[in-house]
Amino acid sequence: MYADGVRIGVIGCGYWGPNHIRNFLALRNSGAKVVMAADRDPGRREHIAKLYPSIRLAEAAESVIGNPDIDAVVVATPVSSHYLLARAALQAGKHVLVEKPFVTDVKQAEELVSLARYQQRVLMVGHTFEYAAAVNRIRDLIEQHELGDVLYVRSLRVNLGLFQPDVSVLWDLAPHDVSILLYILQRQPTAVSAVGSSHFPNGLADVVSVTLDFGPQLMANIIASWLDPRKVREMTIVGTKKMLVYDDVSANEKVRIYDKGVDAPRHYDSFGEFHYSYRYGDIVTPYLEEYEPLREECAHFLECIRTGGLPRSSGEAGIGVVRILTAAEKSLRLGGARVPLDPGEGSLDVGGDAELRNTTHVRDRIDLSSAAVGVVSDGSFADTNGHGDETEYRHRVLVVGTDEHQLSFVTRALEDFRPGFDVATARTPEEASRWIEAFSPEVIILDADLTAATEPDSQRWLETVGSTSVLVLGAEQPGLLPEATMLAKPLRLPSLLSAMRDVAR
Repeated sequence: MYADGVRIGVIGCGYWGPNHIRNFLALRNSGAKVVMAADRDPGRREHIAKLYPSIRLAEAAESVIGNPDIDAVVVATPVSSHYLLARAALQAGKHVLVEKPFVTDVKQAEELVSLARYQQRVLMVGHTFEYAAAVNRIRDLIEQHELGDVLYVRSLRVNLGLFQPDVSVLWDLAPHDVSILLYILQRQPTAVSAVGSSHFPNGLADVVSVTLDFGPQLMANIIASWLDPRKVREMTIVGTKKMLVYDDVSANEKVRIYDKGVDAPRHYDSFGEFHYSYRYGDIVTPYLEEYEPLREECAHFLECIRTGGLPRSSGEAGIGVVRILTAAEKSLRLGGARVPLDPGEGSLDVGGDAELRNTTHVRDRIDLSSAAVGVVSDGSFADTNGHGDETEYRHRVLVVGTDEHQLSFVTRALEDFRPGFDVATARTPEEASRWIEAFSPEVIILDADLTAATEPDSQRWLETVGSTSVLVLGAEQPGLLPEATMLAKPLRLPSLLSAMRDVAR
C-alpha cells in the first residue's frame, strides 16, 4: 500500500514541529516523504521555507488534513487544538501522531482511540522518552530484576520556563515522567494525589508535586516546576537490591547503578540486638548506544503504518497518561486529596460500532464529571462495543479517618469486592467536606475518633452528608453524631466488611 513511501504532513511549525520535519526527512531511506506543513504564523512558514524549500506550506491545518496526497499527519500544536485536529485527520483517513500531552480530557482520548480503531489507522502519542536508549535500558534492568523489587521512585523535572499559555506545568512537563513510569514499571497506579501553586496572574500551576501510589510497596513522586534556576531531568529508582539514577541532562553518564542498600536483621531477641546493615558497593555506568529518541519515534511510526502494528506509545497508552494527569488535576483542586484510580478504566472494546459511521462522537461509558476521580457515574450507560450491554453499578464510598494504616487497610479490603466500590479517602474534616461536594458518596465510613471531638465546629462538616449512609468504624454507639447522620451504624472491622457485602449486593 505504501510502496512509494509514506507521505507526511506536519501541522504546527513552532517549537517541536520542525524537529519532526527534520527527522522524517532524514528517514527518506525508510520511506518517509514530508510533502506539506502548516502554521498560522507567516514568520514560521518563512523560516521553514528557507530550511526545507521542497516542502509545500500552508496557513490552515485543513489544507494538510484535506490533502488526498497525504497519508499521515503529525499534530505539533498547542494542546488545546490536539483533539479537534487529530479527530479531523482520523476522519479523513490519515494516520496520526499527536505530540504530548495527548489531550486533556479522558473522554476525548477514548474517542480518538475508538475512531482510530474504526478507521483502521495508526494513532500514536509523542511520548518521546519511551524511545530513549537510557529509558529502555532501565526498563530492561527492572524487568530482569537487577534492582530487585522497586520500592520508590523520585523524579525531578524543573527549569526556568518555558511558561505555557494554555496548560499548567502539570500538563506540560509531568506527562514525560508519567509515561516513563508506566513504561518502565509496566504497572498502573491505584491512586494519585497532587499539590501545587501558581505565582502569576494566569492562575496556572507553575510548581507541582504529584504522588502516584502503585500499591502498598511502591510509590513514585514527581516534582515539576517552571521556577527553578537549573534545568534538571533526574529520576532516582530505589530497589531492594540496588539503586539507580537516570540523569537525562548528563552527556555521557545518563544511567548510574549504585550497589547500595539497607538490610534489617531477620531475627533479634532484644532492642540492643536490633540494627540496620548498610551496604555500600560499586557504582556502575552501563554503556548506552545513544541515538536521537525522536528519530527512533518517527521510525517506529513509519513501521507501524507499514505493518499495522500497535505503537509503543499508542493511543491506549495515551489514555493511561491522560487519566492519571486528570486525577492529579482533580487532586490539585481538592487541596491534595487522594484520588483513587480504577485499574480497568480507560480500556475500550470497540468492534464494529455502527454509531461511528454516522457521528463524530463515540458514546462513552465513563461520564466526564466522574472520570477525573475514577468513578462510574450514576445510572447505566451503553457499552462502547455496540451490543447495548449495561455496565455494572459501582457504589461511591468515602473513608474518613486519621489513622493512615487503617485507611489503607479498609481501602484495600473494599477494592476486593466485585462488583465493588469506587473509594476515596480523607484524613481531615476539611478534606472530607471537599470530597462530599465533588464525589457525592453514597456511603461514608467514619473513624469513630473523629466523632469524639467536643468542639461544635469540628462536627459541623457531618451536617453536609444529608441522608448519606454513615458507617462508624470502632464506635460503641452513634449518639455523638449529629441528627443528620442517624443512619449511622457502629461497627468493628469484621462487621464493616459484612455490611459492605450487603451494600455490594
